[in-house]
Amino acid sequence: MPEVLWDDWILDGCFRSNDNTAGSNTIEAILVTAHNDLLCLKFATEFAETRENPWLYHIASGPSSILYSAHMLRVDAGPRLLVAAGTVYGEVLLWSFTLDHSVSPEVYLHYRFTGHGGSVFGVRISEASQTGVVKRVLASCSDDRTIRIWNISDTSNSKNAEILPNGEVNKSEAGLPEETNETASTGCLAMIMGHASRIWGLRFLVQKDECWELMSCGEDSTAQGWRVSPVLDKSRTIRTPHDHTYQLSHQATYSYHSGKNLWAMAVFRKAHEDCIIATGGADGCITTYKPLLHQTPARTSAYTGQYTMDELFETLQTTSRELSSSRAGKAQCSTGNIFYSLKGSWKLSRELDSLVSLYPSGTLGGIAIFAERLPTDDTYDGEYLYSESGNFITQQGLTMRATRQYVYRYRRATDVISVWFVKPDDGSAVDYFFHKLDFRETDPGIDPGPAIRSARGYHLCVEDNYNATYSFKLRDSKIIQWHAVFDVDGPTKDYTAKATYTRDHAETLEPKEPENMVLPSMKKSQNALGNQSEQNKPDTFKTYTWISENEVLATTEHGNLLVGILTSNTETTHLGDSWNVSWQHVGRQTSLISSCIATSIPSLGIALLSGTDGILNLYNHRSRETDAIVKLPGKAGFLKAQSLSGRWNRWSRLSHQSDIVGVLATCLGSSRATVLMFSPGTPTVARSTEGEAGFSAIHECHLTLQSKFIVTSSCFLDTETWLILGSRNGDIAIYDLAHTTPNLTLDVAPNCFQNMHGEDAITLIQTVPGEVSKLTGRTAIITAGRDGKWAIRRVFHIFENSRLCVTLQTLHVGVPPFGPNIEGARFDSTRKDLLLWGFRSKQFVVWNESQKTEVMAMDCGGAHRNWAYTHNQGSSGGGTFAYTKASVCHIHSQTQAPHQVVQHGGHGREIKAMAISPESKTNDDDAPLRLVATGAEDTTIRIFDLNAHLKCLSVTTKHTTGIQQLRWSSNGQLLFSAAGCEEFFVWRLQPAPLVTIGIVCEASCPAVTEHADLRIMDFATEEIRSSHYHDPDNDENASEPDYLLSTVYSDSSVRLFRYSSGQKKKTFELLTEGSYTTHCLTQVTHLHIGETLSGLCTASTDGHVAFWRFPNPFHPLCHDDDDHLPTTTTTTTRHPPLHYTTRTAIHQNSVKALDRVSISPFETLIVTGGDDGAIALTRVGIRKESEMGFGTARLLIPRAHTSAVTGVVFLGEKSDRRGGNHNGNKGFRLASVGNDQRLKIWEVTVGLEKEGVDVGRVADVYTSVADASSLGTYRDDADDDDGQRWLLVAGIGVERWRIGDPGGSLLSRDLR
Repeated sequence: MPEVLWDDWILDGCFRSNDNTAGSNTIEAILVTAHNDLLCLKFATEFAETRENPWLYHIASGPSSILYSAHMLRVDAGPRLLVAAGTVYGEVLLWSFTLDHSVSPEVYLHYRFTGHGGSVFGVRISEASQTGVVKRVLASCSDDRTIRIWNISDTSNSKNAEILPNGEVNKSEAGLPEETNETASTGCLAMIMGHASRIWGLRFLVQKDECWELMSCGEDSTAQGWRVSPVLDKSRTIRTPHDHTYQLSHQATYSYHSGKNLWAMAVFRKAHEDCIIATGGADGCITTYKPLLHQTPARTSAYTGQYTMDELFETLQTTSRELSSSRAGKAQCSTGNIFYSLKGSWKLSRELDSLVSLYPSGTLGGIAIFAERLPTDDTYDGEYLYSESGNFITQQGLTMRATRQYVYRYRRATDVISVWFVKPDDGSAVDYFFHKLDFRETDPGIDPGPAIRSARGYHLCVEDNYNATYSFKLRDSKIIQWHAVFDVDGPTKDYTAKATYTRDHAETLEPKEPENMVLPSMKKSQNALGNQSEQNKPDTFKTYTWISENEVLATTEHGNLLVGILTSNTETTHLGDSWNVSWQHVGRQTSLISSCIATSIPSLGIALLSGTDGILNLYNHRSRETDAIVKLPGKAGFLKAQSLSGRWNRWSRLSHQSDIVGVLATCLGSSRATVLMFSPGTPTVARSTEGEAGFSAIHECHLTLQSKFIVTSSCFLDTETWLILGSRNGDIAIYDLAHTTPNLTLDVAPNCFQNMHGEDAITLIQTVPGEVSKLTGRTAIITAGRDGKWAIRRVFHIFENSRLCVTLQTLHVGVPPFGPNIEGARFDSTRKDLLLWGFRSKQFVVWNESQKTEVMAMDCGGAHRNWAYTHNQGSSGGGTFAYTKASVCHIHSQTQAPHQVVQHGGHGREIKAMAISPESKTNDDDAPLRLVATGAEDTTIRIFDLNAHLKCLSVTTKHTTGIQQLRWSSNGQLLFSAAGCEEFFVWRLQPAPLVTIGIVCEASCPAVTEHADLRIMDFATEEIRSSHYHDPDNDENASEPDYLLSTVYSDSSVRLFRYSSGQKKKTFELLTEGSYTTHCLTQVTHLHIGETLSGLCTASTDGHVAFWRFPNPFHPLCHDDDDHLPTTTTTTTRHPPLHYTTRTAIHQNSVKALDRVSISPFETLIVTGGDDGAIALTRVGIRKESEMGFGTARLLIPRAHTSAVTGVVFLGEKSDRRGGNHNGNKGFRLASVGNDQRLKIWEVTVGLEKEGVDVGRVADVYTSVADASSLGTYRDDADDDDGQRWLLVAGIGVERWRIGDPGGSLLSRDLR
């Protein structure tokens, strides 16, 4: 249907039910205006005839008032229409009108509510309640930041309503309250203060049990959920509306938008008690999500659980009792049976067959005793001291006395028997790990004969391999005989020892019954978890580390190790909570009491833990065993484990192992870092905890740290043998270990880089995956810190001072909208997304940097707590977060984000500057890239990809005030930005992995004045020949030019700077400056004679255009003759000050926009747009080159727009169809935009032989971009003059227009 206009705001509308009078082919809608009038909009279906009927007409008028909000609701699906109106003066009106052609139209005023302290921006009528005394309520929100709920149950009785004659003006003045109005009501049921600023609107969601759920949106860009519920006054026995005190309670806050103002909200009711919310904000983003309803979380694929130590103790005790009960009636040949059957005395017979003379062959006969004792490690359930003694007779007949001791241990949680060496000088104390018995299931067969269970063990002692084989014969779960065979081989050993153990019947001891076998574990669980009275303080959760995507290892204050396993109940996935966490107790380490630091490698299923005594424990999740592997010099202050590749295998001389683990550890107060490397696949990776000779497969070496370098992050590079460390004060140290050997002490000096993240701690260093790296043959890393920034940096070799060094080059710096604590990152190789996580105030946030969307936000209380997060690979919003809050373990897991982004947004405030880059390529194989940079009042600069439907590639937040202007260099590698407080930054854009384009601030111009509020209003850039010598072999930027920067300020000053970008240290040189008048300069552009830069053109708030001639020393800045270039690099040498030569009045007041185009080598056409709504065309020519004087001629187009002209841009030259210029004229197309939201195209014809300018308007369209500030234009193919030309309009949002031929539609909006 065609567009229909009405001279008023339309605030709300609803459809009118079809009836016979309306006609079956006609649809009618009722609209309410800002003057409280009802309109009928009639439009026809495809085959209807409606020529005789008006499209839009007035049908009724409510109480005379000026409205900011309104809502209409058809009551009981009948003809009566309820209208709620929110007035400018803070009143809420409720009136009704009957939409019935058979009766005379009457308007009834039911209620006039007062109480708001400001204009009412939103009103909403609820659905009727089927229960309770209050049947219907009305909600309103206001400029006073309050939400009020009003009782409007009685709207069916017209006797209590005031009849307003239709079309007549009410006695009250424009909505001011009447003191004697009988319909005025004090029926405010509830009121609450909400939002941090003004509230724009609200919506009712669902109604249940006399309760209403509603949502509000406001200027603070948040949506907030509220619950209206009654509180019954029990002192009354008769229920009336006044017996109920209703309350408004806050349910949830949804912050899915940036900037200011959440303008739009829609509700889709999926069911009676379920709905979906859609919100749209000033940032252009549209999101959908399910709200919290009836104090119950939305049914999403998320799980949140809370666990206390008391609950876990009860769970573990119950599990132990059930396990004990299930085993009590079964006589199985379990590992526990075998262990407890070993107790007592055994007759020992051993044969030794040796091939080395150093170890003679012979036989031993004697006694072996398994003496039970209390476990010396609380993580074990049983322990024996094994002692054997006897006579060893060699083959030569020599007899000697032989003794030996071991310690046998049993852990029921893992069902493992382990053997340990004892200290030689003690004879009973545990020294270090020998081996464990790896049992294999043996089928007893059908024979009633004895069952046989076999086991194997392995131990590597320096260079000797010990392979053990055990065989146990059992009857009725009791050992009747067992054998132990050791095959030993090495450089100096080669023998086999076969031992047979038979029970000494003189001392036969019955093994423990199966039902008692679990009692030690029960006792251990009670002592470790439940007997709090024996501890100084209750047991609490300490640290968390993930050992797989759904399994977390937790330690406690008392040294307990717990594994939480997150499982999904597939039978109830259609319900809300389909997840559960089950806990297992896997041991206790006394060294972890009170203090623990942990790290893990989930892909290997291992974790490393260290406590106050410096003992480093290795937890193997497959076996559920924890073993001490090394003792650090002191208490660990930093610990990080990483899986390493083959390069580190060769360096550590573990090349026979497929994978190895690298560990970096530092101790508190120590100036050394410990590097450990071992293979996780070795059967035993134990080492003496007392610092004695231990397991040789663990390589240990030490690095010397720089002074005051406290390690907070580390990374072993896979592509090089480089170790990178990050410190607490923002420094990075790189150790090149390529030319070292893994000795105990590594004498290597690091390459240090200071303040890479300011003076804040570096929390993350990790390698960029090779499959996404665009830097062939070069290594890139990701770093992040508590300065709220993350970066991509290239690491490479350079020659410096005649030696090979390792250096860093920053390729990209990002600032996600949370922080300042960025704690982790992960690249999702399945979805090709980069995920970052950290803390924003009291929330833990997961952010998708690739999609610029928030994945998770959990209110955990802040960063100062123990926590761990793991991201689910391949999931759009999946991850699990474990943390401690108030001594309670919380686990939150989700498989998708709680909200979905329908349309990605941009700036949250109005855009003030826009610049389109030249077309370029990031790599030879990539498609051409064209970017648009926008700067807004929200102080951010955003980079969008024009070829990807304006996809946001990067967001920078270095500026502290609103952006004033943006300019690109001619090669598109540099972006210049200016703002208030004299902020002027230079940004370098370059190829980088993980992102489409990398951006980093490479320089900032120092402030020249002491005025804190001085603004750079505009600037012009020009490439000039570099005045510095470059060595092409050592300087990658040798071919880069210098830049002349002409800046104009709000204090009426002009300054010229020379920016040198080709040097390692970027410099700004102040060349000269000048002053205009007392008016603020708003625009500036460069003027040329041919290709020579000759002067400036400025515009100001006084409506004048001024021309500035450069003094002679600046005349040849663009020439290639180095003799004419200024060569000074300091600000002590100044050129003569600038003075304007010509000043011409153009506009009545401020000049808002300026652009230029070259007419000839000696003449330029300048277009300006003013605050007076006019467009001016000024011809600027230099008639006498020797005198350098400017001549001007101008043409003014008054009332080109009905408000200020805020953007003008030349669209290029319009050639005559016959080719060339026709009749000595030259034609251009010009675009303009203003605050009237009109976009216009003009054709400009300039006479080349005479000073004539002709202008004609060829297009005038409405643009949906409010407060437009900038225009930009480009072609699809920059080298093709016939390529499609586009026009961008920027303001509150960005809009793209296709420019066509006059024969068709010259301007058409791009709807993609």
